[in-house]
Amino acid sequence: MAATAPHVSPTWQPFGCDVEPHRDVVRLVLTGDFDLATVPEVAAVLLELREVGFEAIELDLQRVTFVDSSAVQLILGADAAARAAGHRFAITPGPPAVQRVFELCGLTDRLSFCLPRPVERRGVPVDTAGTSAPTR
Repeated sequence: MAATAPHVSPTWQPFGCDVEPHRDVVRLVLTGDFDLATVPEVAAVLLELREVGFEAIELDLQRVTFVDSSAVQLILGADAAARAAGHRFAITPGPPAVQRVFELCGLTDRLSFCLPRPVERRGVPVDTAGTSAPTR
């Protein structure tokens, strides 16, 4: 009997954790599943960002495909630590399935959600229609 390969969802993405420093804030952009397996990596990066002095952190969930309770717990801890230090911690909302987790947990009014920043290509903002406008 031949073994079959496990089914991989067409929307599956490998986990990614990218740091994007901006003038007023540092963004932590996550890709893929944010769960028990990936929380330690995100926690380490958040800790490092706080230790080097960033006072405003945005956790971007736009490319996250799945969130579990360990991710929610990490987010609550990061939010509490930021508030205690007088810093800013905000979340760029994820896709509807990800946001539903926050709704079910009753956290949409407790956590600070922000509008997505424009995607940039070499310092040139790209609007939602896909046309570029030069920065001044």
